[in-house]
Amino acid sequence: MLALSLLPAPAARAQDAAYPAKTTTIVVPFAPGGVTDALARIIAEPLAEQLGKPFVIENKGGAGMIVGALAVSKAQPDGYTLLMATNGTLAINSTLYKALPYTPLKDLVPVSLVGALPFVLLINPELPFKDLRQLIAYAKQQPGKLNFASGGVGSSGHMFGELLQSKAGFKMTHVAYRGNVPALTDTVAGHVQMIFSDIGSATNLVQAGKLKAIAVTTAERFAGTPDIPTMAEAGVPGYEAESWQMLALPAGVPLPIQEKLNIEANKAIATPAVRDRFLKLGVTPRGTGALSELAAFNRAEIDRWGAVVRDAGIAGVE
Repeated sequence: MLALSLLPAPAARAQDAAYPAKTTTIVVPFAPGGVTDALARIIAEPLAEQLGKPFVIENKGGAGMIVGALAVSKAQPDGYTLLMATNGTLAINSTLYKALPYTPLKDLVPVSLVGALPFVLLINPELPFKDLRQLIAYAKQQPGKLNFASGGVGSSGHMFGELLQSKAGFKMTHVAYRGNVPALTDTVAGHVQMIFSDIGSATNLVQAGKLKAIAVTTAERFAGTPDIPTMAEAGVPGYEAESWQMLALPAGVPLPIQEKLNIEANKAIATPAVRDRFLKLGVTPRGTGALSELAAFNRAEIDRWGAVVRDAGIAGVE
């Protein structure tokens, strides 16, 4: 009996070494067409070439990314189902929802930090502010009079606005929309005064003069828009935020498969062709970090954004 109990281990190791032996699915927790969907499709191409088997995209949008994340968390832990997660999926949702049906870092394992989206604070050009310092000075004199749009409660744009209020010591009114596109549209129309948006969605509107870019949210200026200052440079020291994408697996996937995907995904992101396509989308390529480093990063992000969610008074929504 003892001898028989030892037999499956070599077979399991051989199976892990042969991975992938069939098509792997990357689940995107959004409808087709957005930045996260585009990044998944870009990364799927070199992964298929490097590993010799197809990587296909399956869109499972809905319920604040919960539908897709839950599906992957309950998938067979064999390495053939991946999630293109976001900071919302793996960090913000942990505190935002009262009864989240999956637990990040318990039910999902991060295997590659794919990229990060710098956001930019945009204002309607009719507003009289030349820079962020003028905007903050006015906001402190007129608490709550300024408003800002976002793609929904708990979205990155919402969280980045809450972080600005906390760091700079003033209050704005948040106006939530069902998606970033209608929020941008109403900001252009002047129905709301400002918005935090990913740079890729905002560039054409800024170039056309329909919105004015005040500052980027990242610690360093974005390579694609080097003329836009950072929030710290513009007058809010210590402000740093970005929306990130992470490839994740269901918990329980054998460690050799996790490590292989970590190495191969990071290798793919490092290629000039992939990096160039990311930058054109307004995304900073990442593709660094071992598994333990990614888990530590994820834990820190859960703690960081959990504090912002609680301070905003939106923790534990149904």
